[in-house]
Amino acid sequence: MEGAALLEAIALVDKDMAESLAKSSSLFEPDNAVLPEPFKRQSRLKFSVAKTRFTTAPIYAHSLWLADMDCPPPSSLANSVSTFLTSHFGYQDIDIRHDISHYFERDGIIIRPEYVVDIASVVAGIALALRTFCNVGDKIMICSPTYGPLSAAVTQNNMTPVPVSFDTDLSDIDNFDTDARALIICHPNNPTGEMLSTAAQAALLSRCKQHNILVIADEVHREFHFDDKNHKLPPAPPFGYALNGGVHRNVISFCSASKAFNLATLGGASYAIIADPFLRAKYIAAVDNEHLEASPVAKLALQEAYRSHRQWQSEIVECIATNRAYAKRLLRLMKKEGTIFPNNATYFLWLDLRKQFDEDILEQCCRRGVIVGNGTQFGAPGFARLSIACHPRVIKSALLRLFY
Repeated sequence: MEGAALLEAIALVDKDMAESLAKSSSLFEPDNAVLPEPFKRQSRLKFSVAKTRFTTAPIYAHSLWLADMDCPPPSSLANSVSTFLTSHFGYQDIDIRHDISHYFERDGIIIRPEYVVDIASVVAGIALALRTFCNVGDKIMICSPTYGPLSAAVTQNNMTPVPVSFDTDLSDIDNFDTDARALIICHPNNPTGEMLSTAAQAALLSRCKQHNILVIADEVHREFHFDDKNHKLPPAPPFGYALNGGVHRNVISFCSASKAFNLATLGGASYAIIADPFLRAKYIAAVDNEHLEASPVAKLALQEAYRSHRQWQSEIVECIATNRAYAKRLLRLMKKEGTIFPNNATYFLWLDLRKQFDEDILEQCCRRGVIVGNGTQFGAPGFARLSIACHPRVIKSALLRLFY
């Protein structure tokens, strides 16, 4: 389907989804390529580096390469942070452990407050876990494709990354190394949005326990969780939690308020969940030694988000569910449904463009006016990651530019 016929078919989809698309349109910026206030475009990283990093992209390019959302965080949250900064000074002591415990409890997940260790960022926390529980030269398995800085954390600590891949049901696993000291898994996966079934988690954890392999899980996208029909689901529990209704003692989970509440600017606090008391005590000592605690402002932002803005976050996830469904319907009309990697989480489209372009994927996408996350950075050349936490009109325009 092409030309006028395609546009007519898209118009019918727009009409059929009018109510849900209107809600999504009201929450996200009207167009992330032509924002009404110039300073917004200049100060947001996804736009500010476009000219220097993506030199072949035209000025009107849609910038979908970065993992943030085209909507401001709740205004009252920002106001609370502003008030705090003008009314508090000196070193501050803010305990977020009970707030995190209550936040999980609303979804029936029991996280004891003492399990929580705040940390400056998830990537810094994972790097610290490697230094704390592993040694220079150790082999570290890392699920591939994956978020680039996780792989970098391994090599920068002079350890050896061992990429592994497997199906969601663990029916096929490639390159599992029984001599590895740890396994890093992004769950839900960034960039693919893939999640392992409960049975697969059980099998993987059993295998890791058998060989004394520590599991380190990056779970920052856990709130963006959907069923096969793109209906919103409750946030995913920590990796391995569903096996026995509790936190698995061989897993260190890293979470954050940053993605769920779009707090990259404010720096929503990150934290580790560690059930094993020996591992936790050792990790707390390492955090103290390297001064890697979350900042007071980051903790305050998390408290405000977790206490008062769960409804806001739920509405955002609902709109992303709409965007996911909309993108898939458009790709179906374009006869490009086979390019999308099926997933149940995140606000990403993970597209296989190897048949679409025979040259450099990033270069071709940029020339067409769509700046994407380059699959090479995730260990998957020929693929592209698109953030669709944006206005539906941007999704439609971006897909038309890529495929027509």
